Amino acid sequence: MKIFSAYIRKWHPLLSKYGVFILALAVSLNHLRLRHEGISSWKGGGFGMYAGMHPIYTKVFIKSRSGKAPNRQIQPSEKAIKLMAKARIYPTNSTLEQLKQEYRRLSGQQDLLVQIWVPVFNPDTGEFKMIMKKQY
Repeated sequence: MKIFSAYIRKWHPLLSKYGVFILALAVSLNHLRLRHEGISSWKGGGFGMYAGMHPIYTKVFIKSRSGKAPNRQIQPSEKAIKLMAKARIYPTNSTLEQLKQEYRRLSGQQDLLVQIWVPVFNPDTGEFKMIMKKQY
């Protein structure tokens, strides 16, 4: 118990002096990491969540690179539906790879391409369009 008490006495002045700064630095670095991974502003990735469209309007397209259509209609599995919802909000490479693997399993095709399209509205011109945010 004496060792723990000495440890606290040693670190207490530093934590009381720099604790808030260290916490703010940790939160801001985590925020930058999440933004780099592609988190939407609606899920904590920015303070302007009402400045953009909600991720529910984001579209995820899975298609063949060769343009060849599958020989049967693909019924998405429960896992594919969950991965699709996750890819709308967190379009990280690992999520898109998991989604691609699931659709490879379902369709039997190996040359799939996953695209994330987000809606963009320009209030100055009144223009609404979809732009490709990510392709994997």
